[in-house]
Amino acid sequence: GKAAARLRGIAVSAAFFGWLEAARTSRRHGKLLNKAASRLLLREVCAAFSRWAEGTAVLRRQRGVLGKAAARLRGGMVSAAFFGWVEGAKASRRHGELLNKAASRLLLRGLWAAFSRWAEVTSVLRRQRGVLGKAAARLRGGMVSAAFFG
Repeated sequence: GKAAARLRGIAVSAAFFGWLEAARTSRRHGKLLNKAASRLLLREVCAAFSRWAEGTAVLRRQRGVLGKAAARLRGGMVSAAFFGWVEGAKASRRHGELLNKAASRLLLRGLWAAFSRWAEVTSVLRRQRGVLGKAAARLRGGMVSAAFFG
């Protein structure tokens, strides 16, 4: 009667507290896994962004150098226009356009390569984070069932 009911109550209570402890442990492990995944993601994204920013700074400097060279070339060709200013002006303009176009292409190519690398790293890390989340969920599921049946 009463003794059997008490024993059943103790068993149910022990199972509940076992489940509660397993759930708390699972939550703690989940938070630790999320924190580790976030740190990994943040570090990789920051590194990729830094490489991209560094690449753009280099390309901007190169574009400035090319722009100055184009200006000198244009200036030199315009001064030579004293002997044939029409041909010199046309050639100068064409060279300037070609140099500006080349500088723009160089800048865009570098920016695109750096951005593509950043996007690739971000995509890989996002997939890895998903895998870690699934692993954490499986781990939590195993702990919960172990609390009830184990």
